[in-house]
Amino acid sequence: FPHVDKVIHGIEFGILCTLICWSISSTHIGAKSIYRIALPIALTSIYGATDEFHQSFTPHRSVEFLDWVADTTGATIACFTWQALSRRRRGKEKSLAMDETVGKM
Repeated sequence: FPHVDKVIHGIEFGILCTLICWSISSTHIGAKSIYRIALPIALTSIYGATDEFHQSFTPHRSVEFLDWVADTTGATIACFTWQALSRRRRGKEKSLAMDETVGKM
């Protein structure tokens, strides 16, 4: 399968970004939700860039710009998926809370 390494990069860094999203989901990092999107993607992308830089010192490894693009793309997809699922879950929790409030009246 051609370029399978790019898919693997995307999956691995998508998982990393999901874990970062999960870890900051309980913190209060700002009133705007853009921080909950930009921060995990930026951290993952920076880590991907440093990983590529590190590979330049490792024998038999190559530095590829497209690997970093795949890392960042995987992180972006994972972060937006996390945000969509979190928003959906919060909506269900609010709905259940409203049902319980109405039921007590």
